[in-house]
Amino acid sequence: MADLLCLDLTAKEVVTKSVTLHVGYANHLKLEPAHGTAALSTETNLEHIIRPAVEALYKRIVNTQYPIRRVNLTCNNVRPETCRQITLFEDTAQLEKNHKVQSAVLDIKQKYGKNAILKAMNLEKAATARERNRQIGGHKSGE
Repeated sequence: MADLLCLDLTAKEVVTKSVTLHVGYANHLKLEPAHGTAALSTETNLEHIIRPAVEALYKRIVNTQYPIRRVNLTCNNVRPETCRQITLFEDTAQLEKNHKVQSAVLDIKQKYGKNAILKAMNLEKAATARERNRQIGGHKSGE
């Protein structure tokens, strides 16, 4: 989920400073949803920075004893990528390399379809990414 969000940010040429995770449990439990926000070390749209922050936030706020019904991931403080402030402590060459990789993945997905590049976890039985990629607005597209 975080990787697709990062690709979306890259496509729109924007960066975020924080992400909010909202997790709703099964309806019959009548539990309050878990939610929290993680501040990022820098304004970014790169997966290798956002994903670990989301994973740490998930481990901190979610009670894994209960079944999960929905997960929402939101970017906060979104700004154009051109307004991004570079710090002295960043490895700009590595950041540029990661950005080029994300842009290449995005180009391939736009040219050959969303299922052209998938992570191995998206090929497992319970994974829903391939099915979601064939939907339009959450409904079957006829493919």
